[in-house]
Amino acid sequence: MKKQLCGLAASIALAPLATAAVADTKILASWDQSYAAVGEVLDPFMEYLEAETTAKLGLSRFGPETIPPFEQLNPVTQGLFDMLYTNGGYHYNDIALGMALDSLSGDIGTIHESGMWDFVDQEYQKAGLKLIAIFYDTNGFHMILKEPLTGDGLTGRRIRGTLSIIR
Repeated sequence: MKKQLCGLAASIALAPLATAAVADTKILASWDQSYAAVGEVLDPFMEYLEAETTAKLGLSRFGPETIPPFEQLNPVTQGLFDMLYTNGGYHYNDIALGMALDSLSGDIGTIHESGMWDFVDQEYQKAGLKLIAIFYDTNGFHMILKEPLTGDGLTGRRIRGTLSIIR
């Protein structure tokens, strides 16, 4: 189970601070079932919650067809959903610190010991959310091109990203 919960797509799972164990717990995900991190991380996490909690949570998953990824943080902070499975880049304009999680390396113990977990969690708590998990890809990010780049291969090309992290 631990192997499944580690190592995929820098994602975060958030829950409203006041969430109680109630029936019909709604989880909003930024991706649909075609994304590996849903089937290999979110689904096992939901199964684990159902198996390990004494209350019947009645978990239901909703995806980007319900609310687009860049618009999902607000409905969760407003209580329309009980949890959010997402990437910090999708709500960069609201809580930019979530994107810092993409730059972390090391195991979860190291992240806790560094104080980064608590620091990021405190920022989400300001929005009424609780950081409950961090998933990241230990293989890093990959750029795939049709043709190999040589020499000044990036000259004249546009690279899109979040301005604050491209320097």
